[in-house]
Amino acid sequence: MVQTPKIVSGPGTLSTLRDELTGPVVLISDRGLVQTGLVDLTKEALQADQCLHFLTGEPTSADVDRAADQLRGSQATVIGLGGGSALDLAKLAAAVCTDDHPTDSYGECARPITGSLPTVLIPTTAGTGSEMSRTAVFSNSKGRKTWAWGEALQARTAVLDPELTLGLPLEVTIYTAVDALSHALEAATAVSKTKLSGTFARQAIAMIPPALERVMKSLKDLDAREELLNASGLAGIALNSCGTGLAHALAHGLGTLVKVPHGLAIAWALRVTLEWNPPGDYGHFEWLADNPSVNLNRWLDQLPLAKLPSFNTEELVEAVRSPENRVILDNNARAVSDSDIPKLCEQLAAYCG
Repeated sequence: MVQTPKIVSGPGTLSTLRDELTGPVVLISDRGLVQTGLVDLTKEALQADQCLHFLTGEPTSADVDRAADQLRGSQATVIGLGGGSALDLAKLAAAVCTDDHPTDSYGECARPITGSLPTVLIPTTAGTGSEMSRTAVFSNSKGRKTWAWGEALQARTAVLDPELTLGLPLEVTIYTAVDALSHALEAATAVSKTKLSGTFARQAIAMIPPALERVMKSLKDLDAREELLNASGLAGIALNSCGTGLAHALAHGLGTLVKVPHGLAIAWALRVTLEWNPPGDYGHFEWLADNPSVNLNRWLDQLPLAKLPSFNTEELVEAVRSPENRVILDNNARAVSDSDIPKLCEQLAAYCG
């Protein structure tokens, strides 16, 4: 297992965090959270000296460069607040600011990340696992979704306060929960899987469906929200150690072509993945074991998932074949060759509206 951050969890834990912080504090979040009041709440709780940069979508290398320029030369602790995009921006900016190279140069670890300001990551969604991982996703200057990784991107502290997720809309709650489930399933069946990471993943896979069902009945069910957030954290730990596979390669490729929530792309890509992978790989997961593909599809069918927007299948094939996705495909439970990719992309295209 790789290193994990210090984990502070439970309702109200945000208010206890300031005692652990020394020196200046810089908060990075996204624009949507300003309207919810969570940014002001966090600034007050952490006595933040500055709010730097607000996202309106997934981070681009230009976004990271701008934030890093404002952090460069400081001795601040960087606080990331929000969904995976805000957390990834915070991690990347805190690392890129310690050097003079642009963010583009770190894509696919072409240039290793060697340093970082200390980071504290506070998720307001339950699914991305960014607060636990040493990877960060961004779109480079060519519009390609890529990522950087390295121990320097590991947060010092992860704060899992379910009270911060109570305002999450139903749609986003579902998408992020499906993403967390995918992290656990892919990590537990990956080429790089371990018995220890499998234990975290199995727990997450068992927790997510019943917790999501409860939240769908009552968005303010704090106990169920906490279950989802903790399950996402467990899946993030497994992901951090073992990585992902086919579902994420398909979803990342799709994300370079059309604007679609990552969790929605993952939901449909998971269907393709469980049809492709050996059924025996899922025997450890009680609710999937007897017929993994059918059981997963049955569960997903109960969720109000939109169809995917139309896309050019040939362009998706090219995107999935890109070097950044080949790394993920090589980690998949069943090998995926370049000649396999067109068939898999055609299967995904069948889920377009």
